[in-house]
Amino acid sequence: MHWFMISSSMAQGIAQFVKIAPPAMRRFFFEDNFSFTTVQSLLSLAYTHPFILFLFIAYPALFFHREICSAQEKGILALTLSKPISRASYLVNLIISSLLNIIALGFAAAAGVILSYYIYNTAGGALTNFMLAIINLVLLALFLGGLALLIAVCATNSGQATGWMIGLPLALYLLEFLGKSMKQIAFLSPFNPFHYFNPQKVLYEGKISYEDAGFLMGGAIVLSGLSFFSFRRKDV
Repeated sequence: MHWFMISSSMAQGIAQFVKIAPPAMRRFFFEDNFSFTTVQSLLSLAYTHPFILFLFIAYPALFFHREICSAQEKGILALTLSKPISRASYLVNLIISSLLNIIALGFAAAAGVILSYYIYNTAGGALTNFMLAIINLVLLALFLGGLALLIAVCATNSGQATGWMIGLPLALYLLEFLGKSMKQIAFLSPFNPFHYFNPQKVLYEGKISYEDAGFLMGGAIVLSGLSFFSFRRKDV
């Protein structure tokens, strides 16, 4: 995506489109705070691309669905927990595995950005800003991973878990999108994890706010804690 935005003429077309776009759409892209006239600003669109969001959101959901929901329906979970292993230890191992793989995805994204940055080193913007945007993405994935874990341990069947794991993040994303242009639901934004995912702002300011990082990381910890409590009571 970095290569495409930097090396093609499409960047200029997007910049022109944003300038003539309706105010509600421009507010969604933080147009009130800065203008999409630089390559660095346009590159922020890569971090909100549906493919990128799906990759970082779907992985933990699929992982916990397989290791908890599917494993329970197939009897694998009951067999595993019949061994001398506590439920807490089992869940800790799943969390660590998911955490390491999310971080690995972050490193893969960072490697691609670094490669394109040095190939097109005149494209503008400090490399650290791009790394911070990736960290913001990883923090969002951790929060939604904690949410997927809680759904997995609370769901009564695999189909129910799938519906919530897909539907809830999508609903949260749409609510945040609509909240930027509809004052009637804007009051919900402070409770929405996507409100604290701001790659455009991170690239522009060169920092992640403590509020954004604290909410996403704190939410991931709280959701994981609730998952431990629910998993202890789960009938497998």
